Amino acid sequence: MSVPITQEIRLGQLQLLIESLCELNKILALDTDCQWTAHFRRSQLEAEKLLSDFTQDHLNVLSTRIRSVYGGMGSFSDYVPITKSQDGGFMTIAGMENLTLHSGHVYDQALELKVVGRR
Repeated sequence: MSVPITQEIRLGQLQLLIESLCELNKILALDTDCQWTAHFRRSQLEAEKLLSDFTQDHLNVLSTRIRSVYGGMGSFSDYVPITKSQDGGFMTIAGMENLTLHSGHVYDQALELKVVGRR
């Protein structure tokens, strides 16, 4: 028999998401022209506010809002952290090596909050 997902479990999931959003925001801050920074900062603030009081509906909305920028043409999934180099070419912004890892964690953890059922 399955056990319902408790508020305690959801709180732990929310805390992991906040940690991942924090790491992603640190990375995105390295690109001063990144159009996605505001979205993920707002998401982190929204998640932090939910720590004190949330329902599954609140978590579903947060999850959907975060994941809405992934996938499709022109989405966050298409973001490439590059800058102009001294010679006029382009190069990857230093410190962005773990962008894919952390953005994947944010997506996965947001999805985990959305899943309603038993664990």
